[in-house]
Amino acid sequence: MKPFDRDKLKENFWAGNTSFSDEEMLKEIAETDSSEAIYLEAMQQEHFSVKNIEKSSWNFIQQKRKNKRRVRFSIAASVAIVVGIMGLSFQNQRQAKLLEQFIILEQTLNHVSSELTTTHKSDVIYQDDYIVIVANN
Repeated sequence: MKPFDRDKLKENFWAGNTSFSDEEMLKEIAETDSSEAIYLEAMQQEHFSVKNIEKSSWNFIQQKRKNKRRVRFSIAASVAIVVGIMGLSFQNQRQAKLLEQFIILEQTLNHVSSELTTTHKSDVIYQDDYIVIVANN
């Protein structure tokens, strides 16, 4: 077969003007070019129809949409986790601050209570740095 015939046959094939026998010849010629051979085999298979192409294209588009939804959902979940962790951290800081305030209040009340239970100045007979003498009534 001449190179001109091969080129003309390819042009007819891509234009959709070839017969089954022309496609068989083109398949034999195209065995050296793997991309053309693969396409020709796909064209000759029974399940290769416009409906199947539309169906596979639609499935591909749907799969892409599902992947986008998964990505968006995972981002939203990640943000929710980060916000939750930050909220727990702030709550723990708040509880620590409240605990510190409670301890200070407790110490203050213990000090006031101990001052109230100690003896009054009028009951003290003698007092220096080391000794306090108190009269019991």
